[in-house]
Amino acid sequence: MGRALVQRCSSCKCLLLIFVLNLYLVPSLHAQGALTPPQIAVGGAIQTLCPPLSMVRPKPTGSTGDLLDRCTEVLVNADPTVGNQGAVPNPLLQMTSKEVSSQGTKSVETSTMQFANIATRISELRSGVRGVSLLGIALRDPERAPANPALASLWPGQDRATVGEAGVLNTFPRFETSFAANSSQPMLAQAGSSGSASAAGANPFGRLGVFVNGIYGFGDKDATSREAGFDFDTYGVTGGVDYRIKDNLVGGVAFGYTHTNDDYASSRGDMDANSYTFSAFGTYYVGQLYVDGIFNYSWNDFDSSRNIVYSIPQVQFDASGTPVGILPTNTTVTQTARSETDGTQFAFGLSTGYDFTARGFTFGPYGQLNYLQAHIDGFQEHINDTNAGFGLPLSMQWQDVQSLTWVLGGQGSYAFSTGFGVLVPQLRFEWVHEFLNNQRDITARFVSDPANTPFLLVTDDPDRNYFNLGAGLSAVFQRGVSAFVYYETVLALENVTANKIAVGVRLAF
Repeated sequence: MGRALVQRCSSCKCLLLIFVLNLYLVPSLHAQGALTPPQIAVGGAIQTLCPPLSMVRPKPTGSTGDLLDRCTEVLVNADPTVGNQGAVPNPLLQMTSKEVSSQGTKSVETSTMQFANIATRISELRSGVRGVSLLGIALRDPERAPANPALASLWPGQDRATVGEAGVLNTFPRFETSFAANSSQPMLAQAGSSGSASAAGANPFGRLGVFVNGIYGFGDKDATSREAGFDFDTYGVTGGVDYRIKDNLVGGVAFGYTHTNDDYASSRGDMDANSYTFSAFGTYYVGQLYVDGIFNYSWNDFDSSRNIVYSIPQVQFDASGTPVGILPTNTTVTQTARSETDGTQFAFGLSTGYDFTARGFTFGPYGQLNYLQAHIDGFQEHINDTNAGFGLPLSMQWQDVQSLTWVLGGQGSYAFSTGFGVLVPQLRFEWVHEFLNNQRDITARFVSDPANTPFLLVTDDPDRNYFNLGAGLSAVFQRGVSAFVYYETVLALENVTANKIAVGVRLAF
């Protein structure tokens, strides 16, 4: 079958023969290495839906007619005797969606951010902080002094002392930089003795705390044969209340908001995800041994735009709608398919660790188990004009995501006095192993296809093992003023660069 056959064909039977023969053309491109898995998937759907659709008379109009025209252009140009096979891969790429997989990734990441903000508060509570903490500005009981002698020397009414054995007040937030196979590791607090966290007098309101914590992350993901590349920015804020039930037992609830933006490579569009999270948390510690627990439930909103931009040699049709040749002009498609969908998820993490102290050094191991289950509702894209390509929006089936990670790590810090305050450098390293987050099949269809022909978009298989490395510096000055800067990055994640940074100032009264 070639150009001559296309030009001679004038009947529906001959047109059907063209499409049946073309069933082998798009796979032949894939065999030559010209097509990726998403392209071959959408190409197979086109070869299935176009033959019966082309038999309809009168020829379909509206978005269904546009879908028929676009798939006919692909199949006719894919014929090796026509000589336009090189024009086929980009239209197939533009017709499919390599971006939808990031919705599952964002579901896991939003939970990680909220875990991190709550873990920051848990660390403050174990170190003796009480009262109000607003975005790093902590209002603390003036009768409470830090447990470490070096820090106590800076507190009002305390005698100056040197670094001792009692441990260091940890001002660092704890957060994860995981992305593809995320975990949510609460901060490893440098716990002191239970006496360092005793209640302030008999006043029950002295046991009540209020906090607001924030965090920011950024990075990028390289494009793969199955998923789109993108740059991302994420920030989250969490506010809540907690109550010191006993000197060494604290429980609380919180509400958080997380926003993330993915800017897809090659001008493919973007996605905004907004998450609203309710959390419950608690910590229990005896001496240097501690156990933390966090549970959260989230509602997620996803708003996406997918640009469909390509050019392909135009097919000439006769009055009956039968293709009769290739025109010297091109069909140019410039469209933006938009979509909105929702989802819910729940997650919990349980961690434990032990801190050793010796002459200003604090160091110790920790471990954590994290589980997440997320559901994303199905959705349909929509295009608001009738230019070429308005029949190409996709319908996506619902998605389920599960993640179970085990984290093993260690941290160390050292506190030393200077003429202006106490400096505390810190280093942390951990190994993360993913058990459950597997490659996923997402079922897609063309909205305008009356036969609802399905095709599968298969995600990348997430990394099973990776590492997190973090370093920071805090400074505690006279009268309880402190500041910190902390940076953490992920290592050994294939195709992913992810970073998080936090800076803050605390004023204690």
